[in-house]
Amino acid sequence: MSSFFALYGIKVVNLQKELMKIRMKVRIEDKIAYIIAVVNEFAARFSLNPQQAYKYLDRFKGIDFVDEFYNVEHTQSFDDVVDDLALLCRKNGGALA
Repeated sequence: MSSFFALYGIKVVNLQKELMKIRMKVRIEDKIAYIIAVVNEFAARFSLNPQQAYKYLDRFKGIDFVDEFYNVEHTQSFDDVVDDLALLCRKNGGALA
């Protein structure tokens, strides 16, 4: 297969890098959509508007948590994720219960 690419002047390494960029773009878009959904679920649970929920989650490291552990958190129910975030934020000084 690499001889095919070499024949047309395409470097396999460059092709692999381009494929990785495409995969990362999709992953980032998925992660952003997921974080927005989580913020909305958190807002609904605690009777906040989405802006208030985002500011609270950002201040008490909830957004960082979802970003860092997206691969695990997105496999859980929204109820479980909101529970996780509420606990984490309380540990970091948040007051919502």
